[in-house]
Amino acid sequence: MDGMVIHIATRECPITQPHPAMECGVVAARRQCQEEGDSAMRRQHQDEQGQVTEGVRWHRSHSSAS
Repeated sequence: MDGMVIHIATRECPITQPHPAMECGVVAARRQCQEEGDSAMRRQHQDEQGQVTEGVRWHRSHSSAS
């Protein structure tokens, strides 16, 4: 997110005049939150894929033992 931003004063960034997005605490906080959410989604997806894979392995080994 390049360019200039304008917003009301917040705890993250008290600057109310136009200022660079790269220097904005609001933009940084939003970016950090987005990255944490993305990371959580990746972990959840990996966990789900692992459960499916483990379930398939168990099913195959179980069915071949019969």
